[in-house]
Amino acid sequence: MRRLFTLASIALILGSCQSSSEIPKDVLPRETVKQILVEANEVEGALKANFILGDSAKQIAPTLYAQIYERHQTTAEEFKKSIDWYFEHPEILEDIQKDVVAKLLEEER
Repeated sequence: MRRLFTLASIALILGSCQSSSEIPKDVLPRETVKQILVEANEVEGALKANFILGDSAKQIAPTLYAQIYERHQTTAEEFKKSIDWYFEHPEILEDIQKDVVAKLLEEER
């Protein structure tokens, strides 16, 4: 029974990782997602650096995120839908995350 469970788990994991790398038209392009994630990380960092935490951050953050979405001509709903698609395609999301980290490290210098 344990072996069957292990085999089923491996099959499920492998199946979830196999995917087409073609991005649907209703999903934000990789570059846009990357830029939004970079800016979102910068917002979070700025809030923490200025000791804006808890309730204050919850009041300020939505406005800052709305500005990011507006700058990229999208909405929170479109971004969430796109991020959900990218989570279903981890090989693409991993590349985006690497780019985000590299960009943040570059800006830190």
